[in-house]
Amino acid sequence: MPNSAPLGNRPEPATAIGTDLEQARGQLLACCADLTVVLEEQGSAFVDETAHYLSRMSCKIAIIGQVKAGKSTFINALIRRPGLLPAHVNPWTSAVTRLHFGTSETKSDVAARFAFFSNDEWRQLIHGGGHIRELTKRLVPDFEVELLQHYVDAMRERSERRLGDRLSFVLGTEHEFQELTPDILERYVCTGLEDLAAPTNDQSVIYSDVVKQADLFFPAQEFDFPTVLIDTPGTNDPFLVRDEITRRALELADVYVVMLTARQTLSVSDLALLRMLRGLNQQRIAIFINRIDELDDPANELPEIIEFVKSRLAREIPSIDFPIIAGSGAWAHDALCIDPSATGTLPSDLYEFDANRRRQLAWRRAANDDGPGSVGHDTYPATDAEILMRCSGVPALTSALAELASRSRSGHVMRQLANSFWEIAQLSKRGREQELQKLLAERQLLQEPAPSTLTDWNEARPDTAETDRIIGKLHSLLEELRLQTDRIIDGHISDLSKILRDSIEDFSTIEAYNLREALSHRYHSETWQCDTSPLRSKLQTAAVDCYTYAEQTLRDIEAVMLPKLRQILHGLLPGNQLPPMLDQGPEGFHVPNLTALAEPVSLDLSTPWWKRWWGAQRSASQRSDELMRIIRDEFSPIAQSLCETIRQHLEERRGVVLHNSKMILVTTAELLQQQAYAYREHQRQQAAHVADPATSDRISRQDARIAELQGHIALTSRTLERLQHLSESWNRHLS
Repeated sequence: MPNSAPLGNRPEPATAIGTDLEQARGQLLACCADLTVVLEEQGSAFVDETAHYLSRMSCKIAIIGQVKAGKSTFINALIRRPGLLPAHVNPWTSAVTRLHFGTSETKSDVAARFAFFSNDEWRQLIHGGGHIRELTKRLVPDFEVELLQHYVDAMRERSERRLGDRLSFVLGTEHEFQELTPDILERYVCTGLEDLAAPTNDQSVIYSDVVKQADLFFPAQEFDFPTVLIDTPGTNDPFLVRDEITRRALELADVYVVMLTARQTLSVSDLALLRMLRGLNQQRIAIFINRIDELDDPANELPEIIEFVKSRLAREIPSIDFPIIAGSGAWAHDALCIDPSATGTLPSDLYEFDANRRRQLAWRRAANDDGPGSVGHDTYPATDAEILMRCSGVPALTSALAELASRSRSGHVMRQLANSFWEIAQLSKRGREQELQKLLAERQLLQEPAPSTLTDWNEARPDTAETDRIIGKLHSLLEELRLQTDRIIDGHISDLSKILRDSIEDFSTIEAYNLREALSHRYHSETWQCDTSPLRSKLQTAAVDCYTYAEQTLRDIEAVMLPKLRQILHGLLPGNQLPPMLDQGPEGFHVPNLTALAEPVSLDLSTPWWKRWWGAQRSASQRSDELMRIIRDEFSPIAQSLCETIRQHLEERRGVVLHNSKMILVTTAELLQQQAYAYREHQRQQAAHVADPATSDRISRQDARIAELQGHIALTSRTLERLQHLSESWNRHLS
């Protein structure tokens, strides 16, 4: 299979993506195995569920950017498979393409799977261009979208010409391949591929226009943790026909690479890209400025380009310091293709550029200010391949992505699981230790009867009614926690809804005033257009603030309720003092992706659509009133979607806490049941002891159980040590 395996003996990034995540996952899976042995039937449901979840975990990295930003070439270099994804300037990627590396979805007999649009989705696309037609109708209700319809008709005719009768049969289906070739990829994901001749067989048919999503499967050779790279269509597609699909794909991603081009970094026309940025979790974004190889003087031009990107992002999305790396996917591609031992074959200006970057690296290290750009191959002398790879920025970006992946949702979830395992292991250990103490005492009784010990044993018997009462109290505490968090979530969502409505109303009022002012001064119509960026920023700030405040309130409630629950749990198992909780370390807020903010509205349409709006005969008052109506109508659904997203994530977060607490409660109840059984067995053995003191068989069984308990306690102690080490390592990394 061409380009199916990564090239060996080539320069590699110094930091692998997912190393920390895989180490944590490996430790937790080892804990699952230990706890399965220790708990036997107790708590097995939670442990089995967790092991299954861990085995299916993956880190999803989405690559977004402008059309022709070089995303495919960059991805080929990142995964060390030059030429795998078609990287021609034209055609470009038409479908969301997901590259799976070692994920649970990877199958040995499937290399690629292509899913086609359903009949309904295709019908919506070919009858007027889908979403952009809806937007145009909102802005200009009586406008026939002739230009758009022309392109849509062309796409439909091209698909019918390419597929013929096959079209109706492939919609809503999937095609799978056991082998992946560039020809297959071109036919399935490159929308601009020219028809060289009419298809003569199934191997020459071009399906790209009707492919909704492509999934490619590889072994986990490039990433230490199961990883999915998501290659999205470019964001400056003027017809938005795949905009909704792209946004849905981004909702599921953990980390984002926003790719710009060195010659066109965040121009005014990149409104769609800026919308995307506002809708993503901005603490998980890395910016990569690609194609610096096309600059005349990269060493002198780059500082100005990077500063422009920083200032533009700071104006659009303040308070977030994005990691920005500049490089070239083409250089990385060449580094993988040239003779790995060659030296002195590169242009002199490239050596100068490398030397300049090394000097900057030395300055950063001297100032103890290592950034993403400080990571890479800096052992000298270097081969030309190593120099190209270093200058490409791929090692620096890989380091930044590794850091972002460690702080992603996957890392957060694994820390929560470690805390739950710690609690279950502590409870199990306490229960085993108590049972061991009683068995040792009974063992002594069988050899040397002692009435005083019998009395102590009987006094230690649990009261079944008291046990049931305590378990009922635990359930009551969890229910109280659920009700309190319900009220908190409802209150915050209600407040957020009002804030968003007020923000939309204020913005519509201001824009209507600005429009009347523009008309009163007789500005030319083409010089005024409604910019929705300030409103999107305000809605984003309100939603993030709401989530942050609500999550902190939930934590405050949990900080009171969960220790109460824990105190009761451990109080049921007499013995030592309550063991310390696992140190959770620094805890960040994991704000959900607010992809509704990336939803395009009619006001975002470019000048040709606005011309028709201006062309209608209306008074200044009528225009301002209509503008206010459009703003309200367009952004009210976005506000509602934001509220639903915030509520959903708060409820999911609350659900995880309640679920884990309930599973710990179930484990405790099972431990108590086992303890009660041990007491009943002890009473039976006491009676047997009176009737028949010579009970060598029973002594043998007790010895076996004592040995088993001692083994379980030792294994649990090792599990606790492993969890402690994992927690300390994770906290050091995140601090």
